[in-house]
Amino acid sequence: MADNKQRSFLSIRLKNYRQYYGDSGKISLAPQDGKLINIIQGENGEGKSNILNAMNYCLYQEEPHFKSQYSGMPIVNIRAINDAADGDEVEMIVELELGNEEIKYKIARKITFFKNKLIKQVDTEGRETISVTRIGNLGSFPTGVNPTAKNSFQWSTGKDWKTEVNMEHHIHKLLPPKLKSFFFLDGEFLDEIASTFKGVKKGVDELSQLNLVYITIADIKKMVTTYERQSKGTDTETDTYLNEKQNHENWLESKNLKGETVYDKENPGLKMEEGGSVWYHPKSGKPREESKKKELDFLKQKIHEIDEQLQKNNSSVSQEWSINLAKIEKLLPKKYESLEELKSNKIKYLVQEGPFVYLRESVTFASNLIDKKRKVGQLPVKQNEIFVKDLLEAEKCICGTDLHDEKARQNIIDWQKNSSKDSKLDACVEIGVEFRNKLKNFKKDFSVLDKFRSDIINLQEEIDNYEDDKKELIAKLKGIDEIKVKELFSEKTAKEELRDETLVELAEIKTDIKSHERERNTCEVDYNRAMKNNSKLKGVADKLELLQKLHKTFNIVRHNVTKKFQDSLGENTEAYFKKLVWKETTFSDVVLQEDYSLKVLNDGYDVTHDLSSGERLVLALSFIAAVRQISGYKFPLVIDTPIGKISETPKTNLGKFYPKYLADTQLTLLVTGSEYESNIVGVKDNPENHSVRKLIKESVNVEYKLNYNEKKKQTTFGDYT
Repeated sequence: MADNKQRSFLSIRLKNYRQYYGDSGKISLAPQDGKLINIIQGENGEGKSNILNAMNYCLYQEEPHFKSQYSGMPIVNIRAINDAADGDEVEMIVELELGNEEIKYKIARKITFFKNKLIKQVDTEGRETISVTRIGNLGSFPTGVNPTAKNSFQWSTGKDWKTEVNMEHHIHKLLPPKLKSFFFLDGEFLDEIASTFKGVKKGVDELSQLNLVYITIADIKKMVTTYERQSKGTDTETDTYLNEKQNHENWLESKNLKGETVYDKENPGLKMEEGGSVWYHPKSGKPREESKKKELDFLKQKIHEIDEQLQKNNSSVSQEWSINLAKIEKLLPKKYESLEELKSNKIKYLVQEGPFVYLRESVTFASNLIDKKRKVGQLPVKQNEIFVKDLLEAEKCICGTDLHDEKARQNIIDWQKNSSKDSKLDACVEIGVEFRNKLKNFKKDFSVLDKFRSDIINLQEEIDNYEDDKKELIAKLKGIDEIKVKELFSEKTAKEELRDETLVELAEIKTDIKSHERERNTCEVDYNRAMKNNSKLKGVADKLELLQKLHKTFNIVRHNVTKKFQDSLGENTEAYFKKLVWKETTFSDVVLQEDYSLKVLNDGYDVTHDLSSGERLVLALSFIAAVRQISGYKFPLVIDTPIGKISETPKTNLGKFYPKYLADTQLTLLVTGSEYESNIVGVKDNPENHSVRKLIKESVNVEYKLNYNEKKKQTTFGDYT
């Protein structure tokens, strides 16, 4: 049933789903004459986004693009419910066909229920509405009904269709759920990729396919814990080191002694969605770091949304101030990050070099002593063994003594045995070289410290100047009599303060994690040594040491594979971006960083936050193309609002861009009339003022227009005229 060829959507059928009253029949999407772009045009509220939701629902029983304002509406068309008499059966169907010339798949979700008396309620604005209840992942239905689902997955390589029992398994083989957001795209997700990079980490994690490695690491950890329990109670020293080690591990994993997650109940997390319940961050370690990163992503997204609103609401007087303020606010977090990094590196340097400064005289003495012993042949001891062996084989000492004499021979052997007791001192020869190098570079090492101090002072002064400019601009903008702008700036300032506090805390958590990891590792070494010294624990110690090595090895594998995919994704994203963006000479590099953020550089300067809406869209689409290329999944793409609210020049370039974007892939674009049909005026590369429709017409396979009837509360598919 497997195939390697690119798949396309062949048809979609909707019956009584959301706005789609009645049976649409099969709406053909099958490619013809090598044309792979499908257009479905509809205005906001007419059901355009619900085509994206219908596809997701058919495959995964989810509606990720469903607007929250419609949460009180049933998944089944309201007119279909109202037309049915009490006791009548109501049916909803969502069906997709996809495939290629070798194999076709038919996936259907069918839900039926018998209508009962509708329960009415009054909303907060005094309007009478129908009460609905969400039933698992089936969706929302009139309260009191009992829906029945009949789902099917079929495939065919000829005339006959074969039905598979494990439907979800076969769908996930076509496209895993965690990758679906990279193939069913909307404007919000694309903006997150280009602005807050929220979806990037998920893409890297899923593409690296490290689930088995994660499972193996977890299993090894359980085995380690089992053997550690076996060692308890044997001797005090072993127990002490083990308890210290486990205390550090519990902190790193935010666990208590029972293995339960510990939460910071004194400080609730930010409410990230309307009506969301109170939640708390883990208390410590890596879980807290991850939780705080999610909160930081949320704050960045909100600040980005406020910036967009400010651009719309700013008066002409405040426009320049707002632009300058925005630049400073984008620059400052990076400056603070650089400052924290400099301070952290300075502390690391002091920790590393400090002991040498205080012990310089002792190091000098030790270095001279080692050199002296080495010159007279007392070091390395291993050399004496070779020397004695040569003497015994020659049977004559260098002083002329005949070593056939047993007493003389025994004296040589005894001398060698006594000196071999000091064989561990051989390490001193290597240490002596290191000491000599340290002494040679002593002044140079201190110049590094002076450089740290100078860089920190200069950067702090630069930050102070930016902060002063920021305060001045905020004061000016607050003086403008624009209530909306004031409210937005007030909200933005509050969120920026939270963002900065979160950045500081994340830096502190990162430092604490490294400290606890070092202490944990030291305790582990001491614990292993103590066990090996205990004859009763020798067997357990050997097994534990092997498991610890395996645990470290698999973590290295996890890191290396993730890094490989990160690098590959970054390189491919850069290649697509440079190929598709219209300012070919403006951008020098696109980098996918360790924290999964995408950075666009211009001659070494970070210009990511200065990208226009059109450039951000191309950056996001370039990442999507890189994900698709690496993933190997031959699945079609569907993009809701693919052009969005961007200016004329980017709109022209995107119109030219889509036909060559992933040229071998079917692309279904869900567009509004204005973004698709409006003439693009005043663009040098488009002297005829062509609309996007005219720019891509040679590549378009089919065009449909959604027709919404307000009176009938019904959307139907129509021909595009």
